[in-house]
Amino acid sequence: MLQFKSSSYAGLSIEQTGIRYVSLKKKKQWEMEQKRFLPLPSGIIVENQIEDEEALGQLLRDWISREGLKGKAVALSIPPSRILIRTMSIPLSSLKQANQLVQLEVETGMHLPFEDPVYDYLVTGTDELEAHLLVFAAPSQLVKSYVNVLEAAGMRVSSVEISTTSLARAVMLEQELAFTQTMLLQINGRVLDIYMYRAGYPVFMRTITLALPENLYYSEEQEEELTSDSISDILAEVSRMLNFYQYSLHDGSVRIEEIIVTGSARERSMLEAGLVESLADLRILTIDFYSVSGAFEQDAELNDYRMAAGTALSREGKQVINLLPRPERKTQRTSYVLIGAAVVWILLMALSLYGWFSYKSEIAAQEQQIQQLTDANASVQLELNQLNGSGGSGGTSAQAIMNAVIQYKMDVVNVLGQIRSALPAGGAMRNIAFDRSSNIQLTVNVRTLADASAYLVKLRSMPFAASVDINNASRDASAGANSTSVVPVQVYSAIYTIHLQGTAATDSSGSGAASDLQNTTNNAAGKEDANGTAN
Repeated sequence: MLQFKSSSYAGLSIEQTGIRYVSLKKKKQWEMEQKRFLPLPSGIIVENQIEDEEALGQLLRDWISREGLKGKAVALSIPPSRILIRTMSIPLSSLKQANQLVQLEVETGMHLPFEDPVYDYLVTGTDELEAHLLVFAAPSQLVKSYVNVLEAAGMRVSSVEISTTSLARAVMLEQELAFTQTMLLQINGRVLDIYMYRAGYPVFMRTITLALPENLYYSEEQEEELTSDSISDILAEVSRMLNFYQYSLHDGSVRIEEIIVTGSARERSMLEAGLVESLADLRILTIDFYSVSGAFEQDAELNDYRMAAGTALSREGKQVINLLPRPERKTQRTSYVLIGAAVVWILLMALSLYGWFSYKSEIAAQEQQIQQLTDANASVQLELNQLNGSGGSGGTSAQAIMNAVIQYKMDVVNVLGQIRSALPAGGAMRNIAFDRSSNIQLTVNVRTLADASAYLVKLRSMPFAASVDINNASRDASAGANSTSVVPVQVYSAIYTIHLQGTAATDSSGSGAASDLQNTTNNAAGKEDANGTAN
């Protein structure tokens, strides 16, 4: 984050039409102690990027030497071209390590459309569990192009921020506005910048180049004349951005409540009239910086130097964006990537060990529960048949009942052990339903569909299985969502039906007992399935 060692309140703004320098001092209010302006020919800066660095460097060297600015340290404001804003949340307990976490996210996890970014962040709020951040990122080469050309010409750059934050700071200090749900429009010659703020923080930026007649130089006295077509284009773009903010960024839950217009007097008045007419439900404000006296002493030229003045006061803010490239960031990048990879590996190993011990304990509990239920069911069935047999004719002998019990009883622990041992690496048994008279319904999680197929082959080769069918195999979204891993987990759920050997075979003498045993066992298994199959 931004830190100042110098007592100088000097700011410099680079705009498409010119470069402005201002130094401030404070008595009762802030006043401009020194102000300088360098008009730029058309084509030096195009769409907020330096097109002719050599020509700009020569102009700056002559201007800095002529105005006595050599060696001055300045806070720099640059146009918002190619600067991206991303939201990010981190555990509240890790807020002290926010610098490292943001750096790791930007360099390894945040998919930016450019290489070698420079970045900074603001903490926008906290809740019980997390801290919420806004991360600002820009191509390093873009920022360096501005810094290098200034330092080569003889100035020293102490910090770099974007025009949206410097302009908003000046407006907030002058008018004491909160920027709760606010659109800030900055019109400067043929360039219109649209900034959208929520709770005092910028969340979206867009720059539009207007179709106006081009002039060789832009002077402080000159004002571009907006045409009716330009006003219509601006109003259409503003409406589109309002809808984007309300419906795309916030799903219709919030909307922009006010629009603030800054720029030259003629441009502001024309744009304000169009906005009032087309957006009657919004509050429209214009800021000129010299018709009212707030944080700044009245000065007829303050409006022209609004961004440079806001940048000069960056040291007054509690949280300030600083995109000045830091050499140590590049040298430390490899070490942070290695540390991050080590942390991920340790977390994955810990998760795997935890899962293994959990499943082992769970399987042991399942084995014991199934065995108890099987023994209890056989005992109840035997007693029931004895009672039925003692009631009169049609009863079944005790020997027939014992034969039926022996026929249908199976070594559950051994079967479950074979099913579990055949699981593929990383597989887990999620559910098992045992119908002793027909089949076993088995649900497992595997890493790949190939593992599911291989497991089917193993099940079919088991001695107790007459046949095995796979009923379904699909990606299990709930398993991935419940994972505590820091990397995405892909899990597939497969459902198998195991038809047991000899389930249809009964002899004639024991058919009645077998039938009764089958019905009773089905009822017991149904209750087990309904009330909590083994997990």
